[in-house]
Amino acid sequence: KLDLVVKNESSNDTYEVEGIDGTELEEFAVPRGTTRSVPYAVPSGAATHKVKCYVPGGPSTIIDLTAGGGSSDAARTETGSPEAEETEGGSSVVPHADPDPEATSIAEVALDIADFRQGADEQSFTITNQSGFAVDLGGWSVVTNAATAQRVGLPAGVVLAPGQSVTVHTSVGANSATDIYLNLPPDLAAHVYTPGDANTGFIEVVSNGEPGFFRYVLPAGPPGG
Repeated sequence: KLDLVVKNESSNDTYEVEGIDGTELEEFAVPRGTTRSVPYAVPSGAATHKVKCYVPGGPSTIIDLTAGGGSSDAARTETGSPEAEETEGGSSVVPHADPDPEATSIAEVALDIADFRQGADEQSFTITNQSGFAVDLGGWSVVTNAATAQRVGLPAGVVLAPGQSVTVHTSVGANSATDIYLNLPPDLAAHVYTPGDANTGFIEVVSNGEPGFFRYVLPAGPPGG
């Protein structure tokens, strides 16, 4: 079993990743400016497994995963690799919905982390559900320091419908349908994330169950406020 990690540095496009030519990898999306880790159970026996990464209606790349007798990854481009661009944020709000009880695979979930803001007493960012179904954020945690593996669980019952966003605040407050508070101490709330730092220069939302995460690397320069 291995973890496929796909980083999308585009500022506009969502990448789609899927197994082809008999490779049993369920299709999943990687929103702009995020990194996704999805587990893949490699079948026994020597074989080459093909994974396609593409922008719908745009360029695509085929990755050959070779298992058995050693391993190597070789990629060939069909119509050009997606270009890397500077990340940027964005958010939207739509009505709530109930989570889809059949959507149990981490590969089906697509969360977009964006719109990082630095305030005098807190930092904040948005999480947008780009899946095709509702997602309960209670199954996810926010990493506050990668070096110490510190994380704060998101509250159960905050359910994002497709396209819906919620703002996550590092400060203390009452959770609602549009805002979640991590309730960090006042002396820490404004200094959780630092662009360029190896351990705090990114925002990572991690699954509490099946392995997987979404990562947003903070852009250099002054954040919005």
